[in-house]
Amino acid sequence: MLGRVMGGLVVLMLGGCDAEEDPGPVADEDDPGCVRAQALELDGCPELLGESHCSEGREHVPLLSPVDYDANPPHSGPHYPSATYWGLHQSAVDRGTYVHNLEHGGIVLAYDCTDCDDELRVLANLVAERPDMRILVTRDVELPSRFAAISWTWSWSFEAVDADALMCFIDQHEGFAPENIAK
Repeated sequence: MLGRVMGGLVVLMLGGCDAEEDPGPVADEDDPGCVRAQALELDGCPELLGESHCSEGREHVPLLSPVDYDANPPHSGPHYPSATYWGLHQSAVDRGTYVHNLEHGGIVLAYDCTDCDDELRVLANLVAERPDMRILVTRDVELPSRFAAISWTWSWSFEAVDADALMCFIDQHEGFAPENIAK
């Protein structure tokens, strides 16, 4: 496996080796207090998707207690003690729960729209196409955009769903978190 530094972030490239050597977050070489999750550059994906952020921590807080996040959508930070099931959720999963799912190495595909049935079918198809991956789809009315793809310390906000790009985001970011817990 080849590793290289890009803007203080360790980025791994797949080259026929096992990609699960050390998927946990690493300190940014330019700012050791900033811990970021790794990601993969993959053939077939035009670029590394999403914006990398410093971790906001991983403290567990009491269920239903108010949690404030610096980032919108949240990509890390204080969260509730229990994660929820992977897949498409019919009712909104609160941020304090879905951040716990992110801590377990998953991807959250969030949306804030009511006129997006076609796009939601695309998101549901992505989950169905990758049953072995940890993907959670939920509504989040606090999003700054119609859609967001989120992993531990990474976020990507967008207005229109692109299934190929989302598959790249999922493949680049799933499994890189402090508690990489199998599905």
